[in-house]
Amino acid sequence: MVYAWEFNNPEDALPVLQWPERAQAALVAFMDALVFDPYNYARKPSEPAGRAMRWLDFDAGGGLVTVVMDDRKRLVLIVDAHHADAP
Repeated sequence: MVYAWEFNNPEDALPVLQWPERAQAALVAFMDALVFDPYNYARKPSEPAGRAMRWLDFDAGGGLVTVVMDDRKRLVLIVDAHHADAP
């Protein structure tokens, strides 16, 4: 079951639009991969399975994204995103 992804609040996307194009592309590529198995994708062995809220590194550790899964809507919501290259 594939999920879709979006920002929890459209205003949360505004800072990401200020990121360098490479950092934006890295976030999009990461999220596009995450939606196939959002509960287990890149899960560390020490991370409990089945967490509805996850903090995940992307772009070789250059970024951090916080997501929440909404199973009813099959949606992964980005609630926060940061990248080392961002202003």
